[in-house]
Amino acid sequence: MAPEYDAATLRKYCGTVALVPTANVVAGSWGTWTFTFTVGAYGMDDRSNLRLVMRGVCDWGAPDFDDPTAPNYCRIHTDGNAKLQVHFDRENHVRPWRRTIHVHVHDGTLKAGEHIWIVMGDTSGGSPGSQAQTFVESTFEFKFFADNFGTLQFRELPDAPVVRIVAGPAAHLVAQAPSMVAAGEAFDVLVRADDAWGNTATGFCGEVGLYLPHQAKPLARHTFNEHDGGIHRFAGLSLAETGIIRLEARCVDPAFSVLSNPIHVQADTPALRLYWGDMHAQTEETVGTGSPDEYFTYARDHAGVDFLGIQGNDFQITAEFWYELQEIVKRYNESGRFLTLLGYEWSGNHPAGGDHNVHFLGDEGPLHRSSHWQVPGDPGPWADKCPVSTLVDLYRGLDDVFMIPHIGGRRANLDYFDSEVMPLIEIASAHGWFEWVWQEALERGYITGFAAGSDDHTGRPGTSRPTNGGMFGVRGGLLGTYAPDLQRRSIWDAIRARHTFASTGARMIVHLTADEHLMGEVFESANPPTLQVRVAGTAPLDEVEVLRGTEPVYSHPLVERENGLPRKLRVGWRGSRVKDRTRRLRWDGSLRVDNGRILSARGWAFDDPTEGIIEQNEESVRWVSQTSGDWDGIALEIVGDADTTLTFTSAPATYSVRLDELADKGEVVQPGITGVGSEVRISRDNEERAPYDTAFKFQDPEPLSQDVTPYFVRVTQYDGEMAWCSPVFVEKA
Repeated sequence: MAPEYDAATLRKYCGTVALVPTANVVAGSWGTWTFTFTVGAYGMDDRSNLRLVMRGVCDWGAPDFDDPTAPNYCRIHTDGNAKLQVHFDRENHVRPWRRTIHVHVHDGTLKAGEHIWIVMGDTSGGSPGSQAQTFVESTFEFKFFADNFGTLQFRELPDAPVVRIVAGPAAHLVAQAPSMVAAGEAFDVLVRADDAWGNTATGFCGEVGLYLPHQAKPLARHTFNEHDGGIHRFAGLSLAETGIIRLEARCVDPAFSVLSNPIHVQADTPALRLYWGDMHAQTEETVGTGSPDEYFTYARDHAGVDFLGIQGNDFQITAEFWYELQEIVKRYNESGRFLTLLGYEWSGNHPAGGDHNVHFLGDEGPLHRSSHWQVPGDPGPWADKCPVSTLVDLYRGLDDVFMIPHIGGRRANLDYFDSEVMPLIEIASAHGWFEWVWQEALERGYITGFAAGSDDHTGRPGTSRPTNGGMFGVRGGLLGTYAPDLQRRSIWDAIRARHTFASTGARMIVHLTADEHLMGEVFESANPPTLQVRVAGTAPLDEVEVLRGTEPVYSHPLVERENGLPRKLRVGWRGSRVKDRTRRLRWDGSLRVDNGRILSARGWAFDDPTEGIIEQNEESVRWVSQTSGDWDGIALEIVGDADTTLTFTSAPATYSVRLDELADKGEVVQPGITGVGSEVRISRDNEERAPYDTAFKFQDPEPLSQDVTPYFVRVTQYDGEMAWCSPVFVEKA
């Protein structure tokens, strides 16, 4: 182990670092930041090294060292008698400090007092500058590591430059209401202003009113000011009319308008209510950002989730932090308002089981890690458990702990699945949407429900957003749970019973019963059950399907079929590059229209401001896009005839379709030639005619042919958001 040096020694002999400017940085903004490294008394030998390192989750623009006109151009130079060789690597230092600008000193040496300047965003040659991280952080650190002797043994320099990253101006409003209330019952609505990157726009000012649809008089008004920090709870509201209601939040200056999530107003107190949770995200104590206090405060006051887990990677959690975390979880838990659940992420490598989130019912629990790879000193009294089967054996039969297989960097290995300990599997998070997971699980005959969470690393549990070209390609998911009340035991039992559905983040209502058995239940029947389905969307509904196992057996008609050639079309694509890390699949491409004209084109379901349409005319549309199992796409209005041909061109798929073929079939789906679950769908665009809500009954015309048959519902909205309810499992009597 390398000997330790105190801060004064490191400053004197290794060197010091200063940053200009250090003012607040607006998330996603462009600017210039200059770091000055002053060489210490040791000097810098030939073949010595200097590293500027940021957190791996950071999405600050990747530096360009070659083109002075390019975005994120970075100029590195010295006043000493040596040459500098530089390169950038997203994963070239010790986790969680991964993103590295590496400076190699060669063909000379640097004396004490000489300098190395790193100018991130040098605009002197025409570059627009360097783009800052897109999510807020109260203490963003630029760490520096010096290897003065060329041994590749680096010393962390003290006094790391720190800036505060703050939200930009408000770009839109979000209105969140409870999903179920009784008529006349008082409830709150949370209204939040977000910037373009999904951060709470803390400086938002303006009068916001809450309105019933088509009514001019508001139910309530509030004028936001600087003390609100971009959020306000409208308290004490009530609704007399039963049914599905959506409130509208309106602001005149700036001009914003948004519908809330659907509220199911019932005549009597609901026996079960739909609650929303994010069971999985992380803080700076492991690989995320922000403190645990910031984490819980954001989820409660900004995201407005009902329950929240915390899942740091086990091999980074010290015994000291584990004890501290138990006290924090206990402090923030408030029955009836905001529930917190203690837990951690068992983070073994895929061959040993892969990621599994461990959740405890109580305020305390043992920390049986997969390893203590990055835990310095005493790991505490808990024995490591690896492979994951040893942990499953320990927890089998216990009522106060369960595990959820997680698909993150290390994906869960379903060879280790155990339905007694694992009530749900995760099929959506900020890492992507993983339909292949539920397909594989049901093909194996597993009895399991479906979960979604964020695995947020950006300090935004419950509302996680994509990072700019980083590890997170989609918004974080949410777990919808039907329970009698907001108490820990009630939510816990509902999850164990699989009374859940996975949402990609939209707070839609999805409800399934089969012969009066709620989603997730296992029951006997001699015949296929009668399924009752109710869906209330946050956007117009594109498709509501019933699946028997992995096979769609019914798609409920949502609009009347149109005849003739379509004028409005929707082109969508989805898929992942691989099942493991770096799963983003690039879909940069174009659509060309021959023997016809494009009247208009707009993007839909693009995940962040860096994606979308980049060029369009009457003949073609070009876009940039990446997907991680999610949908991206464009909506077109065209004029043409039967001979009009659309040609889709992108690396994962290229094909052509005639307009008369679309008129006959309604849609054409083309599998991709690369990627996992990749496909392109061209169809009629019925968004303007599509409903937000639907309800129906369905009975499978085919007799039960298996010992256990799962049925569930999959929902796709026109904004690309999806949901999957946990299956009912019918045992053949």
